[in-house]
Amino acid sequence: MEEAIGNSVYNFIDLVGTSTLGWEDAVGNAVKTAGRNLTNMRIVEVARMDIRLSDEGIMEYRARVRLSSSTRSSRRRCRLADFSFQPA
Repeated sequence: MEEAIGNSVYNFIDLVGTSTLGWEDAVGNAVKTAGRNLTNMRIVEVARMDIRLSDEGIMEYRARVRLSSSTRSSRRRCRLADFSFQPA
């Protein structure tokens, strides 16, 4: 999906990141995985968080994120190091 913002055009994609450690890690996994293939990532929006349960308790944390990336080819490629998450 492309959306015009100002004088630029951005693509938006929805992804689900997962983790057995927590939601922050799930978001980080989604962004890091996307960063391997997408260039010019600009904004990450956490749209939804949920937990997959079993009889033993929490099996998996899941975070649905919406990523935007600029379609301009002149922008730099995002590095995985740009997306580190620190708990508040």
